[in-house]
Amino acid sequence: MYITFLQKTGYGVYHKLMEKTNPVEFGPSELPKEVIETLKVEEQEEPAEHKTQTLLQKIQSLKVGEKIQLAMKGGREIRSILVRDSSKEVVAAVLENQKISDSEIELITKQKTSSEEVLRIISKKKEWLKKYSILYALVTNPKTPPGAALSNIRHIKTKGLNH
Repeated sequence: MYITFLQKTGYGVYHKLMEKTNPVEFGPSELPKEVIETLKVEEQEEPAEHKTQTLLQKIQSLKVGEKIQLAMKGGREIRSILVRDSSKEVVAAVLENQKISDSEIELITKQKTSSEEVLRIISKKKEWLKKYSILYALVTNPKTPPGAALSNIRHIKTKGLNH
């Protein structure tokens, strides 16, 4: 399996990354060496209190360029963390990830914590707006920029606006 491959090749990738990420989605050959090095854990050298560092903490310690590279190729959990990043470039990279699904876009659009920038980017993607649930979530989200909401409101069914 994937973990055996990592052991044979000498990669010591952070164990939380392996537990939470689909190995088929996210392999060591897809990431730049410096990102792998950042996520690497040396079990014998680290004290016990450092072993409990979460995936979120590891990602937060990355530089913007590394986050962008991770956003373009990362799995579902990594994308869900990086979509909340303060950097617009990182968020844009997450939304450009080819593996992102319509259900993930729908969840992002429904969240009241999503930033205006994320919602603006989503509102410009025609292929996502073809799905009614994404369109409805975009129009009804209070953080959606008014221009984006108004330009799409005509596509919402009248019954949907009453709720």
